[in-house]
Parts: sequence; structure tokens; C-alpha cells
Amino acid sequence: MRVPNSYLFTAYYDIGNGNVEQYEQGSDDRSMLEPEDPKRNAFYDIWYAEPPVRPKEQLYAFRLAAIDGVETPEGVARVIGVNLLTGLFEADGAQFLLHDHLKDDYNQIGPMRLIYFRNVAQMKKAVFNTDSGEQVGERLGYQLGYLLGWQAVVTKHFKRRSMQKFISIPGLPVWQN
Repeated sequence: MRVPNSYLFTAYYDIGNGNVEQYEQGSDDRSMLEPEDPKRNAFYDIWYAEPPVRPKEQLYAFRLAAIDGVETPEGVARVIGVNLLTGLFEADGAQFLLHDHLKDDYNQIGPMRLIYFRNVAQMKKAVFNTDSGEQVGERLGYQLGYLLGWQAVVTKHFKRRSMQKFISIPGLPVWQN
């Protein structure tokens, strides 16, 4: 079952001399590098393809925007992004940190790397007869959520460790029958 997206991504690349290039996921979520392969999606182009659409080292920001007409849960931002140079997150234009790594006395080693997942939870709901209390059927559905953030190697008191900061973006349940 192919689950339709509720958010589409835009990847931002610093290609030098103050120039920025964008790669936008299409609504069909197909790879532009291998459009004939139905298993390849747009994220493949920026992360897994050899070579990717742009070098991963040039990726400096990643943003998810809710598709027009798609309902999102109440209180959930419609535009959510992460800056891989600063660690700043963005929700509907407001920027924030999930931590203060300078205050925590961490030293970052190397670049921040993107964390991005789509999470599909399949659901089943029993349908009961209100008079008899017997189960008379079931409804099938899914809930699509996203995880967005960054990962970096840091040191604190001369010990190396991986630091990850991410936010979870819930979706609404979609019932199929």
C-alpha cells in the first residue's frame, strides 16, 4: 500500500559564492534521477543515489511543508524545518533550539547530518453493534508521521558521543473503509 504524503520536502544546498540551490519533492514523490524505477522516491535522489542530486556536504537546510488541502492535527505546524549549520529548528516561521550545546559545553566535531523519516502506522479498528455488543466488522487505516532533525558527533570532557536532536510530526488517522 502506497501511503500518500501529507508534507513535501525541500532540500537547500549551498553551492558556493552565496548561491543556493533547491531540490523539491514532487507530489508524485518519484525519483528524478531514476524515474522509471517505481521503488525510487525523491528522497533517494538526495540521500542514496550515487551520485546524489547534489553532494550531501552541501545540504544545509531541510524543510517540510504541508500539502495544500491536507488537514494536519490541531496545533501542528504546517511548515517545519531544520538548519544543519546552526541546529535551529523552524515551525511556521518561528525558530528555536532543542538544546543549547554551547551552554552544555559540547564541542561539535564535523557537520550536522540530516535525520528524516516517514513513519507509517497501520491501524485496525473494531466496529461493534451497539445493541448486542458483538463485533460486526473492522475498519482499516493508517497514520503517517514524520521525524525531522539532525545528528552530530560531539565531545564533552574529552569523550566522543553522538548527539541527536529531532522533532516528531504527527499525522491524522486515515480510515480506508
